[in-house]
Amino acid sequence: MSSAPVDSGHWSLVRARDVMPPEGDSAELLKPADLALADDGSVLVVESSPASIRVYGPDGRWQRTISRPGDGPGEIQSGFIAVRGDTVVVQDPGNSRSQSFNWRTGALLSSRRTVCCYWNPIWIDGSGRVYVRSIADHPDSTKRHAMALARFALNGDAVDSLFAIERQDAAAPKPWFIRRGTQTVGSVLVPLQPRTHLAVDPTKAILTGFSSSYVIRESSNGLDTTALFGRSGESARVSAAEKSALVEAMVKGMRTASPTGSTEQELRMAFDAALIPDVRPAYEGLYADRAGRRWVRRSIADTTAVEFDLFDSDGKWLDIVRVPASDWPESAWMSVAFSATEVAVVIEDEEGRPFVRVYTIRRG
Repeated sequence: MSSAPVDSGHWSLVRARDVMPPEGDSAELLKPADLALADDGSVLVVESSPASIRVYGPDGRWQRTISRPGDGPGEIQSGFIAVRGDTVVVQDPGNSRSQSFNWRTGALLSSRRTVCCYWNPIWIDGSGRVYVRSIADHPDSTKRHAMALARFALNGDAVDSLFAIERQDAAAPKPWFIRRGTQTVGSVLVPLQPRTHLAVDPTKAILTGFSSSYVIRESSNGLDTTALFGRSGESARVSAAEKSALVEAMVKGMRTASPTGSTEQELRMAFDAALIPDVRPAYEGLYADRAGRRWVRRSIADTTAVEFDLFDSDGKWLDIVRVPASDWPESAWMSVAFSATEVAVVIEDEEGRPFVRVYTIRRG
């Protein structure tokens, strides 16, 4: 457990380039769903409208489009992607399958059945195995917070399945129930609750944690523990004003997303601010780059910035890295793509047009 960064003030994310084809261009980004970053700086983006994978070179120019909408060979309905070398793996929950392509040529390399309905990032480890979240119950019904994973080779051949198990004493998250009269018509999780986190370090380990405390576990197979790391310090308090603002944002967001759904009164009755925790979780996002560094997105009250604790591959706390909130995805669940030297995200311009921003990971 680190009490202070050992390389403080030396690390930063520096804007390198933007991928933003002109409005109306055939390569324009409309509804990007996920992205990946190749070692040479090429950016691959899953486009939802129409479903396809677009490849942009290191200069940001469109090079080719892979796949098209559908359920035939080489076609996709949706996708989460990861890149290793010339291969891009696409987990398509809409078609309940994973496919591999050569992203430089667009050629379909392999296809295998996986699972539907799990909208989650995928990862590739240092041995070239792909990790896809799966829907399965642990054989031992007493095991809680067991995250099921299917793991297979880049060529699509089956390898194995596994469970990444987190703290058994962790409380289950509380929902807000939306009711119409006596009927429950929906539910959402109360914000700022601790939860389980999962990422795959491309160099050596599965990473898990439960964000009620700042301890992150390395594991070789999801069950063992090869190392623990984290940092000391108390989590920030959540003020009454912040709780009220969260409720207002939730009501506005759900009314905007579904104007004919639950009424404002139904939502306000459901979203009880008293259920929001008084203390923020220790962190809200967990990532690893291809150099083995770990990036932990802090849960902070400052709405003008996004803050990361940067750890090296041995779990040493290196530095605190901050970027303006306007230049980073608002929510930690939104797509972030790392290579060894860069990181790419999808953000929006002042007119609400999505584009990809690529940062250089810099020490100096």
